[in-house]
Amino acid sequence: MADHIFITGGSRSGKSTIGETLAQQYAGNRVAYVATAETLDGEMQERIDIHRRRRPKEWDTHEEPLDIASLLVSLDKRYPVILVDCITMWVSNLMFHGKDVMAQVAALQQALSAMDSRVIMVSGEVGWGLIGDNALSRQFADHLGSINQALAGSAADVYLAVSGLPVVLKRGGEVLAWPRK
Repeated sequence: MADHIFITGGSRSGKSTIGETLAQQYAGNRVAYVATAETLDGEMQERIDIHRRRRPKEWDTHEEPLDIASLLVSLDKRYPVILVDCITMWVSNLMFHGKDVMAQVAALQQALSAMDSRVIMVSGEVGWGLIGDNALSRQFADHLGSINQALAGSAADVYLAVSGLPVVLKRGGEVLAWPRK
C-alpha cells in the first residue's frame, strides 16, 4: 500500500503547483494527472488551460469529473504517482449532478486503501472564508470540510499551501503541528 499525500490551501495558494512538483519529484514523467474540473464557462476554461500548459506534456491526463474512485483503481500500478486535482471541484461536481457525495467519498477511501500507486490529492481549504449566504454554499463547505479532514487523516503526508510555500503538517503519518507529550 502506498503512502498518499494530501495538499490543501486557499484559492491561488500554490497547492496545485506543490502537487505537481511533488509528483515530478517522485515519478518524473510517469505521472497520471486526474483532472476533475468541468468546463462550464469561459473563465473556467481559462483556468483549465493554465493548468494544462503548466504540467509536463509527457504526463497522461485523465479527465473525470465524477467517478474518480473507479478511475484510480483502473490506473493503479500503471503509474508510480497519480495526481488528483482537485477534490474541491470533484465535490462541487457531485453536488451539481445530484450524486450521493458521501457514498462517492467512501468509494474513494476504499480505493485509496488498496492502491499501490502513490496518490497526491489537491483540495481547497474553504473553512477560512466567509460563511455562505445560502444553504447550498453552506452544505458545500460542510461536505468539503469533512472530506478534507477524512482524506488528510488517512494520508501519510499533509501539506498546507500558504503563499506558494508548502507547510508540512503531517509526515509519515505523524502529525507535526501538534504538541507532543
